[in-house]
Amino acid sequence: MKKEELEKEVRLLKERVEANKKMSDGYVDDLAKAEQELKDFNKPVLTSTQLADIEAAIERAVEDFNFDEPDSFEYDFSLSYENRIEIESLNFMGHYELNERIAKEIFALFKEAEDDNS
Repeated sequence: MKKEELEKEVRLLKERVEANKKMSDGYVDDLAKAEQELKDFNKPVLTSTQLADIEAAIERAVEDFNFDEPDSFEYDFSLSYENRIEIESLNFMGHYELNERIAKEIFALFKEAEDDNS
């Protein structure tokens, strides 16, 4: 084979690789879209107004929650090198009550229906 023929073959192979790469990228995008559609297939459809209502319900529940209640936290104290009392760790313990408040606000927005398991 001559040098010119080899250069031509290399150029053609590079073009094929590039074309296949672009086609493959298109398939990857199509696959991601199809996977998302499959994931979302059984999800209920909500309007933007309904989503805004859910967001507002969560906001109300969180805003009405009393984060200042000392019993909602578990904390450990320590002494610093300057003999100052410091909070070493702080854990929020009121998550169950907060979850309940959020769920109650969201459930109030909907009417419950029976599952269609038959």
